Amino acid sequence: MDKKYFTNSKEYKRNYYLTHRDHLLQLSREYKVKNRQKQREWNRRWMKEHPEVSRRTSRKYRKQHPEIQKSHNLAQDVPLASKCQLCSSTNNLVRHHPDYSKPLEVRTLCSRCHTQVHMELKKA
Repeated sequence: MDKKYFTNSKEYKRNYYLTHRDHLLQLSREYKVKNRQKQREWNRRWMKEHPEVSRRTSRKYRKQHPEIQKSHNLAQDVPLASKCQLCSSTNNLVRHHPDYSKPLEVRTLCSRCHTQVHMELKKA
């Protein structure tokens, strides 16, 4: 094998990633789906070990999306329905804003349905 591939490992890794990016992202998505619980535990542990990064990221997001933050704050007073409006589950209920410009119009969804709704919105 040619020595140039081993002379600069960072450059090699970067080129490899750029060349195989779609495939690597697909593998990552598949791993996360298959190991969902392990991934959640790792995320929780990381956030506990790096609270300053987590806070900084949250602040940055809220600053970049003030309309979403305002909608979330106003919706806190809107009562949740007793079950998910999609699957009728009564566990882990959350509020979902179909339209952030109408902050008091929320749907009650379980966390699983809420995640699915947002995944579908990302695809659209």
